[in-house]
Amino acid sequence: MLNILEALYRGKINPYAELNIESPRYIEAERLKEVNYEKLMAMLNEYEKEQFEKYCLATEASEEAVRYGAFIYGLKVGALLMTEIFAGANQVIETNEL
Repeated sequence: MLNILEALYRGKINPYAELNIESPRYIEAERLKEVNYEKLMAMLNEYEKEQFEKYCLATEASEEAVRYGAFIYGLKVGALLMTEIFAGANQVIETNEL
């Protein structure tokens, strides 16, 4: 069973319902990415393609780990902020903890 933060991150709860993947900026970035990927793959031999694909998968996995950590940290900071606001306290955590 996922905890609430992981469920939110894994898409079981969708915080991106308002995300607009049809924006011109996003579409253009994806188009450029695909065009350049195809150009690069056309330049590589089979061994190089295989190595590049492995590199892409490893990069994706490491970026996922970083995004997950940043996501959880951001939610926790937001929760601390809400705790401070609702408690009416001036400071919930010590400055040296940040």
